[in-house]
Amino acid sequence: MKRAAVVGSLLALIALQGAARLHAAPDADTNITIDPAIAKASAEADADAGTDVPESAQTPYEKALFNYKSGKYDAAKLLIDAADQDQPGDVPIEMLKVRILVELHDFRGAHQVLNSLYDRSDLTPAYAAALALTTGDLNLRQHRFEEASKAYTTYLQAQPNDPDAKLKLLYARLGVGDLVQAGKLESELKPFDAASPAYYFAEAAMTRSGNGTGDEEQDIQQSRTIYGITLTNRYLKTYLEVFAPDKGKNGELNPPTNSSGGAPSGKAQ
Repeated sequence: MKRAAVVGSLLALIALQGAARLHAAPDADTNITIDPAIAKASAEADADAGTDVPESAQTPYEKALFNYKSGKYDAAKLLIDAADQDQPGDVPIEMLKVRILVELHDFRGAHQVLNSLYDRSDLTPAYAAALALTTGDLNLRQHRFEEASKAYTTYLQAQPNDPDAKLKLLYARLGVGDLVQAGKLESELKPFDAASPAYYFAEAAMTRSGNGTGDEEQDIQQSRTIYGITLTNRYLKTYLEVFAPDKGKNGELNPPTNSSGGAPSGKAQ
């Protein structure tokens, strides 16, 4: 696969948000409950993804990418390890490995891979942007909202018109109670975007957080009507994961907040 195509496929993978599922953060005292709706949306998206590896997928990386998007994470891990052996240190391979490790509950391993990439000095601007977005997604998944915010802000400096990144940054700012920036990001998203239902999920998020005036379910249904069930379910999984409650040390439910002990700016932990 040509290098430009690899970067394109990597960013496309990130934009699709994969077939993500919710798991606990690695911190012993921070747990995220699983809402049945998340499992349902995840299963529906996995079913829509298809199961057979297409003939166009030739390399271990391409096969790993397909298996990841199809929700076959164990198979994807074996394939990405094979790709890593063939091309040690290849950036797209390492970033796909991060996403696969997350789905296999190995958050610590995912952060280790990211940190190894931040230690490199040979990243192109496109790879650096993709790395920032991957870092943001990992931290958002763990409800490390401040770290996610820093990473998404870095990414948006390179890709300022990405509606999906703006949506995720909005989620992160709501997570730390920054209603001012969340509202600003909401105002920058537009309805009827050709490729992204970000506007409708931003409206729903603001309403769910108690700072909007719309109808949460109506906004999500509007996304289904315009963009279809498959794409909407991918966004819905992330949405439900963000608003899943945390369990504190004594098992009590807390609203999503930033975890303590954050990573340095721009670097995963």
